[in-house]
Amino acid sequence: MTTICPGFVRTELTAGNPFPMPFMIDAGEAARSICRGLERERTVVVFPAPMALLMKAARLVPARAWDGPVGSHATRRAGRLGATCPAAGRSRVTGP
Repeated sequence: MTTICPGFVRTELTAGNPFPMPFMIDAGEAARSICRGLERERTVVVFPAPMALLMKAARLVPARAWDGPVGSHATRRAGRLGATCPAAGRSRVTGP
């Protein structure tokens, strides 16, 4: 099994996005990255390289640091979705 983690790929779908999409690549470049990863039998293929480096750096940031800038927005959004999704009100997933 291979997990593909693309950054932003220029398509008709992303053309309509109103927000910034850093490190945007063409679909052909994305396809080549996927093929290279599969040929090398990678279990995870992340591209483009600047996005991969950014995501690796983000993993070094403690989870509590994300609770402020990212978590508060996600929690507010989950609260709005609570009526349609019973689990949406939870800010953290816990074990059994």
